[in-house]
Amino acid sequence: MLWMYFPLERGRWDLAWISAGLFGGLAFYSAGFTGLIYFTVPLVFQGRPLNMNRKIHRSSFVAALCILFFFIMLWFVPRWSHEQDVFNFASFSFQTGMWSLIKDFLAFPFQMMLRFFPWILLLWAPFCPALDRLDRNPLFSRYLKRLFIVLFILLWFNPGSASRDFLYLAPLVASMAGLNYWIVVRRYGYRLLGLFAMMAAGILCAIGLCVLYLLLPDSVINQFIALENGIEYRSVMPGKAVALTELGAALFFELAAILIWYRKGRVWLCYSMVFAGMMIVFFSIVNPYRAVDRSKEEMAQDFRESLAVNEGVLPEEVVLYKDSAINGLFSECWYMGCRVQTADLQNIPESPEVVYVLTANIPFGGKRSWSKVHDRLYKDKRLYLYKGVRIRNNEDYDDE
Repeated sequence: MLWMYFPLERGRWDLAWISAGLFGGLAFYSAGFTGLIYFTVPLVFQGRPLNMNRKIHRSSFVAALCILFFFIMLWFVPRWSHEQDVFNFASFSFQTGMWSLIKDFLAFPFQMMLRFFPWILLLWAPFCPALDRLDRNPLFSRYLKRLFIVLFILLWFNPGSASRDFLYLAPLVASMAGLNYWIVVRRYGYRLLGLFAMMAAGILCAIGLCVLYLLLPDSVINQFIALENGIEYRSVMPGKAVALTELGAALFFELAAILIWYRKGRVWLCYSMVFAGMMIVFFSIVNPYRAVDRSKEEMAQDFRESLAVNEGVLPEEVVLYKDSAINGLFSECWYMGCRVQTADLQNIPESPEVVYVLTANIPFGGKRSWSKVHDRLYKDKRLYLYKGVRIRNNEDYDDE
């Protein structure tokens, strides 16, 4: 936003460049070089009057580069002085297979539409040429559209994109949806209300099925569905009472949405009611079922026992390094009872004589001798617990 505000509103390209250097450095600290690319590349593709091609000869551009270089050196120097592999930027592994990459690539646009629903119902308006003449600030809208398109393509073609990377698009999607809300509602408001009313009716049916699921006996439920973790958790009365209360609240929200549609009320209020009720239904049924899943605790207990039996150490005394290439596993690591640190396998501190790492790959090289302590198949992925012993050289013996 500052990139547009300073040059156009105040005519200060020097402040635009300096702010770009500052926020580029913060982007680097937030998401590394990937975040820096996501921050800078969309600015390169801006058209006039925000095109930077003729503005890079200013002294403020050099100042922005110096600021960005300062941020990077603050990160680089301490790691370089500790002989860490600061040039090992690859965090993506192609072990998932080519078919998985193709499937993720094809599914990416549909995942984005699903995750940003119902904003996506308003997002088409900025890209409709017929509605451009209704836009109160076309220059700002064009600026946001270019940022969105370039960043969307970068995320789409990056094979290492994760689900959380959709957050990069969230500010742009929210801004464009908010700017074009009045245009869409003015022309298509009643149709949107009808769509949300149909969704509310469908959710009402789901609420009825959920109530039957909670109240019918186990023998009846088992005739229709078979759940991996069983359905015995339904018999816990406090949990059942909470779930029924939540379903009652969801019922209120969905009936309110239908009433808003009937009275031709505000669109934003209608879809707020619909999706609030939808999420309450989800949390009332799915979260209690997830709570009875003990696979995370079982996996953690398995690795705890392997440390105690194979290594003769207590997990509370161990610092466990989780490979940064592995996403998640936060709950599992907490259940292990170890002090867990996330680190690249090439950047593990050299000071400890013995380290333990949790990884999906086989560690090799470095200044340690690696031996496998335990392995386990978990969620279709083989996880390894390795012990790394520092290889002592002549200088170590001289110090003694």
